[in-house]
Amino acid sequence: MSVKASINAIKKMNEKMYPKLSADERFKMVIKTLVNGDEDQREKLVKSCPKVNYSKSDHSYTERIGASRDIVTVFIIQLLEYDKIITIMKIINGFNYIERETTAERGIVTEVQAFLHSFETFCGD
Repeated sequence: MSVKASINAIKKMNEKMYPKLSADERFKMVIKTLVNGDEDQREKLVKSCPKVNYSKSDHSYTERIGASRDIVTVFIIQLLEYDKIITIMKIINGFNYIERETTAERGIVTEVQAFLHSFETFCGD
C-alpha cells in the first residue's frame, strides 16, 4: 500500500470515526491538534461534532426569575445586617436591661420597619 493510499485510508477512517467520538474524546483530540499545530485535523474534529438542538424556558421568564432571586438575596443580606446590629446593641446594653430604649435602638427599629414595608410594597408591585 502506498503512502498516499494509507493517508487516504486514514482520512476515510477519520470521517467515519470523528462523528462517533464522545465529548471527552473529542475535547482531548482537539487539544492535541492545537499542541501539534494541526489546524486541518482540528477543523475536521470541530466540524464533525454532532449538532444538537436544545430547548429552554422563555428568556424573559428566566431573566425575571433570576432578577427576583437576586433581589430576595440582597433583601436577606440586609436583614442579616440589621439582625447583627440589633444583636450587638443588645449585647452592649446588656441582655436584661429594663425597658429603656435608646435613640439608636428606636432609630434602627424604625429603619428595619421602613425597610420591611418598602420590600413588601416592592413585592406587591
